[in-house]
Amino acid sequence: MSGRRSPKKAAPSAVRAAAGEDVGLHAAEPLLTPETVAGILACSPKSIYAWAARGALPSVRLGRLVRFRPSDVRRFIEANSSA
Repeated sequence: MSGRRSPKKAAPSAVRAAAGEDVGLHAAEPLLTPETVAGILACSPKSIYAWAARGALPSVRLGRLVRFRPSDVRRFIEANSSA
């Protein structure tokens, strides 16, 4: 034995749920990282985390991870644009 563990395989139901099946998600949007959103908005990831914590920028919590839906980022931009 090499002492290495093989990666845990996801249960078929978890794979289907991640693919949008069984949970009513048909056209699931890919979730964006805070760093990606910061690049889109030309600001620091720290600002993204602060806006998410205040609720100004809607976010999705996955355990300790914070992710963002592209549609929420678009709405945030539209709501905060001065044009």
